[in-house]
Amino acid sequence: MTPHGRDQPTTSDIVLKMFDNWSDLPKLYDAAKVRYAKTQDIKMNRIGDSYAVILVAGMLLESVFDDFGIETVNPHEVVDYFYEKSSNDSRTENYSVRALRIVMDWTISKNMCFRDHNAESTKKSYDFYGWLNVDNAYHDFITSELRKMLIVSGFEPTRLINDWYEDGLIIADNGRKDKKVSKDGKIIRVVRFARSKIDDVLSQ
Repeated sequence: MTPHGRDQPTTSDIVLKMFDNWSDLPKLYDAAKVRYAKTQDIKMNRIGDSYAVILVAGMLLESVFDDFGIETVNPHEVVDYFYEKSSNDSRTENYSVRALRIVMDWTISKNMCFRDHNAESTKKSYDFYGWLNVDNAYHDFITSELRKMLIVSGFEPTRLINDWYEDGLIIADNGRKDKKVSKDGKIIRVVRFARSKIDDVLSQ
């Protein structure tokens, strides 16, 4: 006899299974995190945390299937397969690079909305997004404008700014991912990119 006299499980069966194992969930999650930990790779550790959640959910789901006599699979093997695939998938690595290329294309297509820090500018524009070639070493993007542009382009700005910071592309104030600068007598928050780092990444 299957639980509740039904042949197929429902969402409520999965929720009940979760509560039945509530006290064990932290241990299961911690063990799964260790399984997918890459101590030298911050990005993959973040991805690994997500796969740890998927693994624990898979273990609970397969346990429910077993209760109903449904053929089960090994959740560790399934999740391991997709984790390795994602680790080796160049698209995971290229997300921030692709976005960076679009950002630099943006500076060209919206040239009138940027000021070259080292040149007298007569450009007039209702929109203004930042300063290029600051001290011949940096590009400063107004943080709020950069975030808006990334969202419109289909990217997740917080993830990208974190990735760029971790890759050493961004120079920021302590405890932040952007920088407070004085521009035209005003204090403004900008995302400051190191030009040499951008060139290195986009030339690969």
